[in-house]
Amino acid sequence: MTTGSIASRREMLGEAGAHTPGFGAPEQVNPALPKVGPYSGVFSHTATLYYMITGAHPYPLDEWRRGLFRENPKPTPARKHNPEVPRELDLVLGEALSVHSHERPQNMMDYVNALIVIHTTLP
Repeated sequence: MTTGSIASRREMLGEAGAHTPGFGAPEQVNPALPKVGPYSGVFSHTATLYYMITGAHPYPLDEWRRGLFRENPKPTPARKHNPEVPRELDLVLGEALSVHSHERPQNMMDYVNALIVIHTTLP
């Protein structure tokens, strides 16, 4: 076991690793999915932001715990919970919360740049 590696942490914490339900990326919840990477942090950050602006989880929490997110790979639009969320932000949130890691921004810099573009273009 290599100290500090993702594999060693999974061995210590259990197959799914440590995450807060509803905030951990799908690949953290289900080790059968592609490996954890920078896009996993993008998912977790976005889930936190989504919760802060809507008061709700992006996916139904009971379904998330059972791994049913595969059947509904897109999150509930943030505007459904909070109509004041700008459409442009809702689109970025939806992309960053995709169940499929290849559909998310691949690193935090890409994600932050998308948020900056929204911030600078909104009235």
